[in-house]
Amino acid sequence: MKSRRRLYAILITVVVLVVAYPTWCYLRIRSYQTFIHSQYDAEINQLVNTTHVWPEDAYSDEEAFRKGEQLEDDLKAIFSNGDFYCASWSYDSHHGLRSTGIPDQGYTTFDILFFRASGPKSQSLAYGRTHDGVPLLVYERWLPDAPIMKHIRIVFYREKVDKRRESRAAS
Repeated sequence: MKSRRRLYAILITVVVLVVAYPTWCYLRIRSYQTFIHSQYDAEINQLVNTTHVWPEDAYSDEEAFRKGEQLEDDLKAIFSNGDFYCASWSYDSHHGLRSTGIPDQGYTTFDILFFRASGPKSQSLAYGRTHDGVPLLVYERWLPDAPIMKHIRIVFYREKVDKRRESRAAS
């Protein structure tokens, strides 16, 4: 009888670890994604709109260079509030990368299936962490109709997003 109870306890533990925990992680990251879209839609749209007007070759002449610098300065001002770790935009997530300034400590993304939530418009949200251990949320979106810059990434401080969620829930 004791061995049967022990077997059931082990079986329940395995089910919880294999099914319940990944489901909980996925649902949690999905709720973050929904909140980010409701709370930070203006900032996301501003970055998307900037990719549509980005100069094709920002170094071709002085006017294009000034336009690129002005757009970059505008984005730095938008993403300078304390909720954002950094924001970046590029041709293909690597080439032509421009950013609001990735801090020196850098960051890592946890790109495991149930630690990432995908959504419409070729977008995803994943957990991340700075090399110092600060928890982050990494929002990525592909923009196939953008003429030049086709990929954006916005990295949020998870604690700041949590505080906004709590204050919103309290009100």
